[in-house]
Amino acid sequence: MEWKKLTSGQKRAWGVSAGVLGFGAMLKFAYFYVSRNMIIEGLNKTDSNANVYLKESRDFAKWSAEDREKRLPPLTTEQRNQMHTYLELLASKNNDVYPSPPAED
Repeated sequence: MEWKKLTSGQKRAWGVSAGVLGFGAMLKFAYFYVSRNMIIEGLNKTDSNANVYLKESRDFAKWSAEDREKRLPPLTTEQRNQMHTYLELLASKNNDVYPSPPAED
């Protein structure tokens, strides 16, 4: 099919169709360009807020650990052994939470 052989009505229809397709492609590009920028800006803002909250959490955890160390006396050898025995008991009773290596025969 050659362009020269088309009637003026067919040429107009092809021109309108091409225009509609071109305009739609342009709108689609603009939409995705704008929405991509909005998503990236939102993610950057969320990331910035998350980093601030993470720093605050780390600072609080550090302060809390120091405060706890100041207030509590260190464990005695007996207390440390009791704690170890208790943790072993927890691990043996709850393998889903405290997985332990298989026992050697």
